[in-house]
Amino acid sequence: RMECQNRPHASAWLNVAPCDALGLHFSAVDFQLLCRRWLGVPLFSSPEAAIFSACGLQRDVHGDHILSCPNLGRYARHSALRDRVVCIAEAAGVCCRVEQRVSQDATQRAADTFLEGYDRGRNLAVDLSVVNELQ
Repeated sequence: RMECQNRPHASAWLNVAPCDALGLHFSAVDFQLLCRRWLGVPLFSSPEAAIFSACGLQRDVHGDHILSCPNLGRYARHSALRDRVVCIAEAAGVCCRVEQRVSQDATQRAADTFLEGYDRGRNLAVDLSVVNELQ
């Protein structure tokens, strides 16, 4: 956890000003949970009190398993992040496409989000990754 927090920009989320127009804000409860996680403070009083894991296996006081359990949908977390990028871009007036092919080469992956005319008429292809600092 500490190694990941020392990486460049790892704490950038703490410096972002809330912006309701773009949906960039945390509820008080969400912010408290994020800070507890960032500081390594347990989220639950005991493993038994932790959120039930869909796989029926591990439950832990820090919520680590919940964030990485493949049965909870790594792709669902990825899609939620991608959809948030689209929402913010569209709120800023940028035309977006999801899972857009940017190359004729069939071996190339599609962009998670394709922003048309993002910067002075230039397009931007965005690929997102959901990373678990414990893996």
